Amino acid sequence: MGNIVNYVLLAIFLVIAATLAYRFLRFRSLAGALFGAPVAATLGVAAAADSFHMPVQIRVHSLASATPYKAVGLELVAKALGHYRVMPVTLSHQEAQQLAELLLQASGQPPNNSFKPTPLRGAA
Repeated sequence: MGNIVNYVLLAIFLVIAATLAYRFLRFRSLAGALFGAPVAATLGVAAAADSFHMPVQIRVHSLASATPYKAVGLELVAKALGHYRVMPVTLSHQEAQQLAELLLQASGQPPNNSFKPTPLRGAA
């Protein structure tokens, strides 16, 4: 009985490893595998304020995807002693422009077009 469990766990591990290797080779990088689209260019890195003594970086990627909802990739990276967390976010062109306008408004700069933000769900 113990051998069967070992073989099942090994088979599950091999399927996960094969899936990760396939995505890595198909999208040409680890970031591409996370976003599900090849990375055309990394546009820059912005350092955010420390959150709970964990420095956070936001990496902005231009994605080479045939699907319109995967145009921009944001990679939020938090590092600490013995801890590394990556959260990938994909945005369409319109969602990226909305995010840019919201960031400009939050920083106190007036937007340069007539963007009307959509209200957040649950906000009154």
